[in-house]
Amino acid sequence: MATNAKLAEFMKLTGCRLNEARALRQGDIDVDGPVWEIRPTGSKRVIYVGPRAQALLKTLFTFRKDAFLFPQEVQGGTRDHREAGLEAAQVLLGHAKVSKNVAKPIRTKRGST
Repeated sequence: MATNAKLAEFMKLTGCRLNEARALRQGDIDVDGPVWEIRPTGSKRVIYVGPRAQALLKTLFTFRKDAFLFPQEVQGGTRDHREAGLEAAQVLLGHAKVSKNVAKPIRTKRGST
């Protein structure tokens, strides 16, 4: 699964906001107990991470606890976000309003929709 798809799936599973997910580092996650917790910097919010999201995050963990789990240089451009479902995830979670891009079909490499 590509990084953008993992980011979209993580947002759907946890309700995490896009800016929170992009700023997430392995060291920010409290992995004690059956449900992990993330406390975004400067926020009173607590994001709970259940088993499915934990499994996804484990695929992103590295030996560097300060490395970003969803590095921004990998995700750019509206088309990448649309293809990964990030914009749709933001709308579903109430973090963004529906835009024209969500309704547009995405063309595959063969030109079909």
